Amino acid sequence: MDKLRKQIDEIDSQIIKLLEARFLITAQVGEYKKKHKLPIYDQKREQLILNKISDKINSDLQYILPIYQEILKESKKQQGDVIDESSNSKS
Repeated sequence: MDKLRKQIDEIDSQIIKLLEARFLITAQVGEYKKKHKLPIYDQKREQLILNKISDKINSDLQYILPIYQEILKESKKQQGDVIDESSNSKS
């Protein structure tokens, strides 16, 4: 059991690093959207991402999709925060 938990801990560390990298990039996306007056939510892009994720996961692992939907939700929230911060700093 200890070995399995250690493996999970290592995977969790990798996930954290990848999410940190992802959110650094989505902050930049938020800046781009602010500069170009684009909406935060892009339905086509989000559906494309979810379709690619669905295609990559085994049907036995469909519980991954809601986790990814939560990542996308938080990405949009972060982009909104980035846009709000940019707007407030110019006031």
